[in-house]
Amino acid sequence: MRSLYTQVILATAALSVCGAPPARAQSPGPPRLCQSAHPAPISEDSIGPLNLERPLGDLKRACASSYDTTAALSPDRPKFPGVAFPFQDLSVVALQYSGANLDTSRAADGWVVAGGGGVLPNGVPTTATWSQLYHRYGRAQANMRGVLLIRFCALPRILFTMNVVGGSPKGGVVPRAEESDSTDVVDLTKIPAESTIHHLFILSKRLAASLLPCK
Repeated sequence: MRSLYTQVILATAALSVCGAPPARAQSPGPPRLCQSAHPAPISEDSIGPLNLERPLGDLKRACASSYDTTAALSPDRPKFPGVAFPFQDLSVVALQYSGANLDTSRAADGWVVAGGGGVLPNGVPTTATWSQLYHRYGRAQANMRGVLLIRFCALPRILFTMNVVGGSPKGGVVPRAEESDSTDVVDLTKIPAESTIHHLFILSKRLAASLLPCK
């Protein structure tokens, strides 16, 4: 099995490289959305009313506006099957990695979340800046391998990709920590305070078991 870091980058980069999941045709009138409070509450275990550990078939029945989709890192790479759940001002896509076809009897391996219509634990909006996130959640790990990826120890199963400069997670250079043996580890104090969230990636408990403890 490929490294967890690679899995995460594939999942989060897929939608930014290939664009949002294709929208299905809808009848005239307001777009159909999954029902939820607005902004939709987001945690390690749920998004709005969706329990992330439930089989995808159950979640599709709970949200009639959901639809099957795929995500790929590039047109010539394998596609990951998934399900899109449209919320107000929030794009939510559940992905599976274990096969080419969607298995609705299983839960998702990971969830990609983007947009300003969500609220994280402790009332932090998904429009929050790096400064606000660090003030609220504290201790964090950060890596940069093309994309700035941050993991807060207070929320170890939610990974954040960040817009560093000009609305792109690849748009800026963040100095790496000099004391670290890894060239991928970045210096948290050098991340621009105004950097904003690009995507959230919520790992399933099974996938998160591959992570080292957050210290």
